[in-house]
Amino acid sequence: MGVKDGKEMFAKTVIEAIDPQKNSITWNAIEGNLLDLYNSFTVITSSEHQWMTYTLVYEKKTEDTQNP
Repeated sequence: MGVKDGKEMFAKTVIEAIDPQKNSITWNAIEGNLLDLYNSFTVITSSEHQWMTYTLVYEKKTEDTQNP
């Protein structure tokens, strides 16, 4: 994923769903630094023509956690 404050960030994900009609894929984080900050973290990617949309669905562990 990258580096933040000198610390390597990573996420292990699993594909939860593929919807060919909506051209979408749903990914869930199952391991990694994201889960240090969030109880759950899901990314939904979808495309239409030449546009790609990313939707993030997450639950913060604390109110002090920043939005992704």
